Amino acid sequence: MIRDVSIVALMAYAGLRVSEIVKFNISDFDQEGNNIGVLGKGGKWRYIPLPAEMTNLLQTCLSERISPRNPKETAFFISQFRRRISKRMVQSIAEKTFQALFEKYPHLSGRTLSAHKLRHSFATDLLHNGADLRTVQELLGHEDISTTQIYTHVLDEAKERAMNNIRPAIPEELLNGQA
Repeated sequence: MIRDVSIVALMAYAGLRVSEIVKFNISDFDQEGNNIGVLGKGGKWRYIPLPAEMTNLLQTCLSERISPRNPKETAFFISQFRRRISKRMVQSIAEKTFQALFEKYPHLSGRTLSAHKLRHSFATDLLHNGADLRTVQELLGHEDISTTQIYTHVLDEAKERAMNNIRPAIPEELLNGQA
């Protein structure tokens, strides 16, 4: 179902929290500007520019949106009961997606995946692809940069692995103090 794919994609490729998916409204999606407004923790708004593929996915999702029971309902994601989707339903959608991944890719079995880990993967991918810490902070909606800094440990591990692969060509006499 396109709704479920859109939910998982927003967590994985825009870093949204489960609670932000639940609060996401039709008016938060700027189709012309290719971005979304996200109401995060503490009632703070942030804006996330989307790649064209995400905009297209959300446009398709919106065109196939279930009609809500209450015509004044503005939620982007509607449940099968024709109400705003719940946190538990978002988590269930993520769990079903992970189960399908495990079935398709058995080598992933045994890994612990969660909706929140998609957010962590989003942040880590940004850093691995050269985004600066301040940009990642803004995209995740972190109040304090120290919250975002937890993701840099992955980069530190990668740096250490890279450095362990270097074999300096230092003349033997320098190493033995015979300079």
